[in-house]
This record gives sequence, C-alpha cells and structure tokens, in this order.
Amino acid sequence: NVLPLGGEIWFKTDNDPLFAFSLEQFEQEGWQLREVTHDLHTDGPVGVMTDYEAKFYDQGITINRCVAVKTEDTKCDLYPGMSTDCAPV
Repeated sequence: NVLPLGGEIWFKTDNDPLFAFSLEQFEQEGWQLREVTHDLHTDGPVGVMTDYEAKFYDQGITINRCVAVKTEDTKCDLYPGMSTDCAPV
C-alpha cells in the first residue's frame, strides 16, 4: 500500500462523467469524501490553478473537486491476471 490510512487524494477535473464515476468508486471502496463541489471557483477554495484549469475557467467551464480520505486498507485487482483481494485487510 502506498497511501497510509488517513491519507488524502485531492481530485479535480472538468470532466463531469469522470467525476461522477470517481465519487461512486471512492464511496464503494469505503473512502470518506470531503469538500465535494461541482464548481470549485464558486463553492470553495481555489488553491493552485493549473494552466488547463485557468484556460477552462476563462471559458466558463466549471471544475469539480473533492478530497477522498483513505479509511481502510484495501487491495484490488489492478489488471486482468493480477488478482489480489479487494476487501478490507
């Protein structure tokens, strides 16, 4: 495991379907979601803005953002044939 318990993934994207899918996956795997927003620059802290984010912001494209917190150790299948347990350890 690379990320310790309590570790965080700060995730932001302009891709709405990817963001919705990611939220589902985080919840399904038992991660705690915090600071979920579908319009980062209206609802929350801006933080560091990437070049692409600044470009999209100028075009009026909203940025989704969340912080996912690891709450339990899990092991999952990464690729077909690389089987591991996908359950809490």
